[in-house]
Amino acid sequence: MNKLLLLLLSLSILSCGDNKSSDKKKDTNTSTGINWISFKWIGGEQGGEYYDKLGMEVPLVINDSVKCYAQFDLGANTNMLYESTLEKHTQINRDFIIDTVDTEDYYYWLRNPNIKIGNKISAVKDWIVRNDYDAEGVIGTIGAKEFSERALIIDYVNNRLASLDSIPSEYAKNFDFFDFTIRNNKVILKVLINNQEYDVNFDTGSSITPLLVSNKILFDELTDKSKGNYDLHKFHSWGTTYDTIPGAYSKDNFIINGKDFGKQIIYYLDSDYHRNLFIEDNIDGLLGSILFFKSEILIDFKNKKMGIEVANIGNRCTSP
Repeated sequence: MNKLLLLLLSLSILSCGDNKSSDKKKDTNTSTGINWISFKWIGGEQGGEYYDKLGMEVPLVINDSVKCYAQFDLGANTNMLYESTLEKHTQINRDFIIDTVDTEDYYYWLRNPNIKIGNKISAVKDWIVRNDYDAEGVIGTIGAKEFSERALIIDYVNNRLASLDSIPSEYAKNFDFFDFTIRNNKVILKVLINNQEYDVNFDTGSSITPLLVSNKILFDELTDKSKGNYDLHKFHSWGTTYDTIPGAYSKDNFIINGKDFGKQIIYYLDSDYHRNLFIEDNIDGLLGSILFFKSEILIDFKNKKMGIEVANIGNRCTSP
């Protein structure tokens, strides 16, 4: 597979089929002057079990002609559209600059398209268009590059996010900050498990899996199978369905920046694609949004600082 596309893709779970959305509306402006964008949760079945928070979607406007939705996925390193879904929106003004230089058969570039996220023009000048992927309900993906020179707030409690040039000083007081690194535009955090630090990509496209790894030896080292089987069945990722991915609780608590998130389920995905992706990004796995469902987080890409809302630190989903 082309190296560029390996960097683009993550474990993201997309909305499709009979998925249902949950969209809690909030005021877009607050006393802090923050312009919020409402996102919606997409639910659906995985192996016969329904999950109400499989993925996150944000509103787009393309060429000022139609409103649609894209997946919000920090596990993807840049923005992309899906050609098959784009073609279904016949009312979209197709006045695009298409570039096939430095591409392969399954994607091409849109140069400087007029795309708004919420009511703000996208910060990404060149978008990938994939012509090998058919997704229902979403027209593309918003990846980490969108925020590379900005600060991002994700308010999981109120289903909203914001992209800022700078963080209001009064607002920043609500968060406990720590350092992170960036690789291929992606947010790389350190999580301490069993007294060992692991590099993980914080992946908003991987909502229901606290930690996903593709190294079986690592999975066996970190998990305690005696606490039960938490396998996922008919697991979908980027057009591929995996019959079963094993899951088990960690032997020890997850610690991020000294904060205890309790014992979490770790999943093992036996996928050469993901093993290659993790090698490219030099990471041990993907850390999912589920750890922060009761929180608000702030990611300052410019200064490589991540903050967790102080009031909600420790209010996490942990083992029984």
